Formats: sequence, structure tokens, C-alpha cells
Amino acid sequence: FDEAVEPIVTVGKRLTPRLYVETLYHHNAPPETNEKEVRARYRFAPKWSLETSYGDAGQGLVELYWTTRFGGGGDAENDAIDAGN
Repeated sequence: FDEAVEPIVTVGKRLTPRLYVETLYHHNAPPETNEKEVRARYRFAPKWSLETSYGDAGQGLVELYWTTRFGGGGDAENDAIDAGN
């Protein structure tokens, strides 16, 4: 186990009901990957969110997500976000 692939330390905060920001630290990250990284997740519409990250090695990404739920019972937190509360 010379290289850690998963983050060792992650600290995040929900800044608004739709915006979550976190910072990650990867101990012993491989040379071309981020050791320190910042991520943001923004839910801009019901079922749609955008996630972006960037780090000290210049590695970054932007991802678009569409989500849905199947079955009974809802998720109160996400239902409140969908309703704009």
C-alpha cells in the first residue's frame, strides 16, 4: 500500500440548501494526482446537480448528475431542497 487512492481527510460544509463545499487531503498521492483538492456540489434543479473539483496538481473535473428515487418513502432533506426550502 504505497499510494493512498481514497482521501485521508475530508472536511465539508453545506453553505446553502443547494451548495455543498468540501476540501480533501490525499496522503502519499501519486505524483500526477492532487494531494489537496477542493470540491463543490450545486443542486440547480430538482434531480439535477453539478459537481466540480480542482487540486494542487492541476487535476480537475466537472460532472453533471441526474438522480431519481425508486420505491416508497422519500428523503426529507432532498424533498425540501427540491421544494426550494
